[in-house]
Amino acid sequence: MALEQKYLNVPIRAEGYIDIMMYVPDNSVKIANISSDDILSYSNIDSLKDIKNYTNTTIATLEENLWLLNGAFVNPTPGRLYNGYISNSISDEDGNFEINPTIDIELSTISTIEYFSIVLNPAVRSGYPKQVEVVLLDSQNNEVGTFSKIMSKESSLPNLIYDIHMSDIAKMKINFIGTSSPHRRIRVSNMIFGKVITLTQDEILDSDYLDKCSYVPDSIPSRTFSFSLENYDKRYNIDNPDNEYVDLDRQTRVLIRNGYNVYGYTTDEEGNPVINNPDQIKQIEWDDWKELRLLEVSTDSDNTCTIQTGSILDMMTDTYTQERFTNNRTVRYIVANLLNFMGLDTNIVTFSADKNGKDYGDYVINTVLPELPVRELIQLLAFSVGATLLIKDDGTIKFANLDLDDPNSFTHHHSFTYDDFASVPKAEQLENTTKISLPKYNATIGTSEEKIQSFDVSAYNVDVSYSQCVPTGAIKSEEDTSQGSVQSADLYAHRGNLVMNIPVAGVSTKVDIVGYKIDVAVTQDRTVTNDTLIIDTQLIKEDPGDMIKTKYKNWYGKKFKYTMNTRGEPLVDAGDYAEIETPFSGRDKPMRAYVLQNHVTFNGAWGGDMEVIALDS
Repeated sequence: MALEQKYLNVPIRAEGYIDIMMYVPDNSVKIANISSDDILSYSNIDSLKDIKNYTNTTIATLEENLWLLNGAFVNPTPGRLYNGYISNSISDEDGNFEINPTIDIELSTISTIEYFSIVLNPAVRSGYPKQVEVVLLDSQNNEVGTFSKIMSKESSLPNLIYDIHMSDIAKMKINFIGTSSPHRRIRVSNMIFGKVITLTQDEILDSDYLDKCSYVPDSIPSRTFSFSLENYDKRYNIDNPDNEYVDLDRQTRVLIRNGYNVYGYTTDEEGNPVINNPDQIKQIEWDDWKELRLLEVSTDSDNTCTIQTGSILDMMTDTYTQERFTNNRTVRYIVANLLNFMGLDTNIVTFSADKNGKDYGDYVINTVLPELPVRELIQLLAFSVGATLLIKDDGTIKFANLDLDDPNSFTHHHSFTYDDFASVPKAEQLENTTKISLPKYNATIGTSEEKIQSFDVSAYNVDVSYSQCVPTGAIKSEEDTSQGSVQSADLYAHRGNLVMNIPVAGVSTKVDIVGYKIDVAVTQDRTVTNDTLIIDTQLIKEDPGDMIKTKYKNWYGKKFKYTMNTRGEPLVDAGDYAEIETPFSGRDKPMRAYVLQNHVTFNGAWGGDMEVIALDS
C-alpha cells in the first residue's frame, strides 16, 4: 500500500475517492505467460493478469508535460516494479509509432474465449492508443481472428470489451496502434477474460457501506454497498440493449476501494503521521480492495442509477430444497452441497480450527437440515460448532476461531482516541444474560422401508412436500385403478418432483412416497458435542463447562455496547479487535472492544458510525 496506509489513520480527513470495478470473469481461460518486447523496465507486466492489481497511478516517464516534479506524478524508485504496462516506445509528433507496441499472451490450455476486456490506465487519458487490435492464434501460430476497436468511436473508455466467441485459441497478440496525443507511451492497467466496467470518482454521486458481524453467529453477517451514478444518457437502464453494466447474475464481482487525498506529511518519533502543508500536493492513498457481488440495478426519473451490492453471503437467499440426509455428514460436506446448490465454487467458504485444534469443517452434523435460505443454514452451522462467521475482503466466508483474550487471533487490530471520532462514544447497557440453552438435534433413520405419504396426482409434472425422510422411491399405490404411472421422480428429504404418465386428462393417479422415516430427538440441558446442529438459544441452566457453551456464555455476559459517529473508517472490518478511549478509560488504558458494525458514507465527504461491544466488564 502507498505510504503504508498511514494517512487513512489520520483523524483529519481531506478529499475522498472511490474506485469501483464490476466484472464477470471467465475462470475457464487462464494466462500461462504474458510478455512484451516493448516494455518500460519498471513495468510489472505480470500484474495485468490479476484484476486486483489494477492501477491508476500516474508514473512520471519523461513524456512531454508528464514529468512535473510537484507530486502529481510518482517518480519511479530505482529497482522497484510498478503494476501495469507502460511501453518503452514513445509516439512521434503525429501520435504514431515506428513499430507499434505489442503484448503477447500465451494461454495455459487451448481455450474458448467469449469476452476479453482491456482496461487502459485512466490516469493519463492522453496516452490512450488510437486503436487496439486483438489478434487470436491457434496452437500452430496461425491467425484465426482479429478484433479491433478505434478509440474515437468508444464511449466506454477506459474499458474495451471484445465480443469474441471463438474456440481453439492458444495465443493472443495485442497491438497498440498510435496514441491519441503526440509524444505518449501506451499505458494499460488490466486485462481479463470476461467483461469489466471501471467507475471512478467523477461518475459516483454517493455511496453507503454497511458491514455487520457478531462474535457468535446468532445473526447473519452482512456486508452491503450501494452507490448512485448519473444516468442522463440512459446507458445504465436495464431495458437499454446497449446498457453498460455487466451481466446481472451471481458471477458478477464488484470490487470497491476507498482513498484519501494524501498531502505532504512527515512522521513523529512514534511513527504517527503529521500533516505539514494541506496546500502542497495531491496523491491518493487507497485501502485494500473489497470483493462483493452485484445484487440489483435500478433507475429512476431523476436520471440516476442505483446499484446494490453485497457479500457472497448476502446473495445466498435461495431456500435449500435439495436436502439429502445421511448419517455423520461433516460441516464441510454440507457446506459444499449448499454452495453447489447455489452454483458457487466450494472454495468460497474456508475453515479454521477451534481452540482444541479441531477443524470446524470436520465437525459432524447428525440431523436433517430445515428448509431455510442457504445463508441461514451456513449461519446455523457456524453457530453449532462455535465458530465466528466472517466476511473477508477477498470475497470469501470464513469459519474463524477468534479469541477475545488474544488480539493476534483477529484479522485487524485498531486503536482509537477521541480525535478519531466525530462524537464521544455512547454506552448502551446490554441485557444481563447469565444462562444459556443450546438444544441438540439428533436424527435417527428408521430401520425399515415404509410408506411416508400419499398424493393424488393429475398433472404431468408436480412438486410434492412430505414428512422428512430418506426417500427410496415414488410408486403407484396398490389401490389405484387408473391407467397412470410414475415416469420419473427426483426426491429429497422434504420434497420431490414427480413426472407422470397420465393417459386420460383430468384423471388422478394415487402415488405413494416410500422410504425411511427420520425421527429427530431434541435434547436440552446438555453438553455440546460435535454431532450438533443448534437452531436457537434460550435461557436455562448454568453452563457445565463445555468449550462452546463457555464461549457463548462469556459473550452473552458482556455488559456494554458503544456507538459513536466517525469520519469514515474504511480500514475497519466488522469482526475486528479494537482499543477505544472512553470517558472512563483514558489513553493509558483504552477499553478493549469487538467491532460489531462499521458504517461508512460518502457524498464527496466521508462520514459514518460504528458499534462495538466492550470486552472488559
